[in-house]
Amino acid sequence: MSPLYAVERLTPAQMKGADQITRSHVEFGEDYRLPVEVRATSYSFSQSGWDRGHLAAAADFGSKAAQDESFLLSNVVPQSPKVNRGVFADIERAVRHIAHKSTTHVVTGPLYLGAPRYLSNTSIAIPSNLYKAVYSPQAGMVGVYVVGNGDDETYSVLSVDEFTRLSGIDVFPTLPDDVRAYKALPKPFSREVAY
Repeated sequence: MSPLYAVERLTPAQMKGADQITRSHVEFGEDYRLPVEVRATSYSFSQSGWDRGHLAAAADFGSKAAQDESFLLSNVVPQSPKVNRGVFADIERAVRHIAHKSTTHVVTGPLYLGAPRYLSNTSIAIPSNLYKAVYSPQAGMVGVYVVGNGDDETYSVLSVDEFTRLSGIDVFPTLPDDVRAYKALPKPFSREVAY
């Protein structure tokens, strides 16, 4: 099975802590808190052609222990290597840039639009799209990045209302109507841009 979403509250202090951590090589691992019948294994992804794409990015966490825990397979979905290492990583960088300045609420997840696809010999669904919803009231940022999960790195920025109509998922149900209809997010940061 695949995770449905990850919810994060990113703060400037947390981002500062994350910046201090030297990221060493960490292996993806099973989440033994889950029953075996729904638990993904590293074997599930081997030779599949798909990356293990984080929902809550390792670089979002302000402690080594939390970063290491982000490598549990309960926090990943199959992602196209081009998207995972490209535009989605750029979106993650843009969100961290916002969070360096003000508290930012983030919901990240897969979308399954169209006919279902699965990793070979598993019950792990391959998302058609990925999303990252962002709300940072102090920064005046709100909206949802939506990316296809293939070889195309194009993305869209939707309002929370537009995203809810598209997906049926209400990522921030308590937002006022005027905020739900608004969209203001930065372009994804290229890999060369520093904070």
